[in-house]
This record gives sequence, structure tokens and C-alpha cells, in this order.
Amino acid sequence: MSHPGSVAAPAAALGGPDDALSHASIGIVPILWNNADLPNLVPAVSAGHVLDEIARLGFEGTQTGTGYPSGPAVVAALRARDLRLAEVYAALPFFMTSSTMLGLEVAPVAPRSTA
Repeated sequence: MSHPGSVAAPAAALGGPDDALSHASIGIVPILWNNADLPNLVPAVSAGHVLDEIARLGFEGTQTGTGYPSGPAVVAALRARDLRLAEVYAALPFFMTSSTMLGLEVAPVAPRSTA
């Protein structure tokens, strides 16, 4: 069992020498832990815990995520876990003007504050 702030031993590398892309890095998106588009969908998980889990599972990189630090702090958090930043996520506001989209009935979603 790991303690808060500690990183468990990482899993074996996800890409093996016999894989078609044996030199490719494999990353994961943090939306699996925290949904940036629907933040009330699940309880929030701290950025440190998300990064610890990404490293423990053997991934090599991550997209930016909800609650991640910025600037030098995110670099330090990634480096401490031997992770890389794969891409930057930018949530764009989406507002529906109709209750149907592409012929599907959808529930309205209230816009959230960007402050």
C-alpha cells in the first residue's frame, strides 16, 4: 500500500521489443480520473494521486489535467515520477441552442464559470 505523496514501483514498460511500435511512448489522459467537461460527474481526485497512478501503471506521459500545477511546478511533478507531458488539454465552452443535436434528444447542461 502506498502512502500519500509516495510513488509505487512502476509497472513494466507497456511497449515490448516485439511490438510493432517498440520505440513509441505510451501515455494516458487524466480524464479517466477527473472529467474536465463534467466536473460534478465524480468526486475530484488530486493531481498528485492521478500522476502517481499514471506512473504506477507504467505509462510514460500524460496530457495536462484538472488540478495539475502549472509552469515549473508541473515540470517538477512530472519529473519526480519520470513522466513527460504529451499534450496540453484546453477545455472549450460548448453551449447548446437546441434540445436536439444530430437528431438525438439531449439533456441541457448549464454552463460553468470559467473564473
